[in-house]
Amino acid sequence: TYVIQADGEEHKGKNLAVLIWQLTGITLPVDALSHWVKGSPYLPGDKLTYQTPANFPNMLTSDFNQRQWQVKYRQFKSVNNVMLPHKVDITQGELTIKLQINRWET
Repeated sequence: TYVIQADGEEHKGKNLAVLIWQLTGITLPVDALSHWVKGSPYLPGDKLTYQTPANFPNMLTSDFNQRQWQVKYRQFKSVNNVMLPHKVDITQGELTIKLQINRWET
């Protein structure tokens, strides 16, 4: 069961994509997002570019469900000696989602 807290209320559902759609009217590729936020492609055609010289992911582009999604990795933090994304911007058309990941579970 997924839980989303919004506007002081708790919303629960068994399907995260459906729950987000019910709350916002936005269809998000939640399965793909779980890969993208870690700097990992989801589809074989996803394109990932890297920052130099650190070789961290810079940007990922994907044509998920015939829509172009763009993921920009803005900041990284060390988690158990592994650099993981801390701030990520996800864009599709007019929609921009800004994520700040404060804790990674290992």
